[in-house]
Amino acid sequence: MLRFPNIFFESPEQAALSGLLVFMLWHQRRFIRQVSQPLRVYFVILLASFWILTKSSAGNYLPLFMPFMFVFVYELYRLQPFRNRWLTLVTAAYFVIGIYGTVEFIYRNLTEPYLPVAYRNLRPHIQPAKTGFVPITFFFNEYEQFGRLLCSENFGSQAVSSPDPTAKMADWAYARKVEFILMDYQYRPEYFYPKPGTKTIPHYTLTYFDGRFAVYKQS
Repeated sequence: MLRFPNIFFESPEQAALSGLLVFMLWHQRRFIRQVSQPLRVYFVILLASFWILTKSSAGNYLPLFMPFMFVFVYELYRLQPFRNRWLTLVTAAYFVIGIYGTVEFIYRNLTEPYLPVAYRNLRPHIQPAKTGFVPITFFFNEYEQFGRLLCSENFGSQAVSSPDPTAKMADWAYARKVEFILMDYQYRPEYFYPKPGTKTIPHYTLTYFDGRFAVYKQS
């Protein structure tokens, strides 16, 4: 729960909007009570409920807050329009970071292989294994190809701090009879992944690695 505010600052794009909102809340703090009551109440309820219910600080929850963040910024400015150097800097930073992030996202989508196709091409390197430990994105189009799939995010939400997170992950998977572990170092990197190209981890041996994907099977 203490890490929940990270959803507002997980990426530069998210931090830019959050920074703009924080600046407006501070600069226009005298007018916060004049903002529409339904907007204030609903935003507080949304924030409090997700803070209590959410099990991780993943930034993909931020889109639920963004419409209210934009409206809050607009309403605070509308109540008392102003111009100063800080507003110019914060607004410029928001647009520059946002445009750069959008261009980067489009470029990545155009240059990276279509994800379902990339996963489908991995099947010859995985089968005939039936139980896998995979990124959450692997479930799309691949779920019916295997008997049982465990999500790496599931382990990440349960894991406690460890001096060797890779070994802890491998032990966790082995205890659940996982036959293969798939790692995506480019699209879904995890803190518990070993260094790319590592030949062995506890209970598992590297059988495939192309610079992005790694497949480990039981030794």
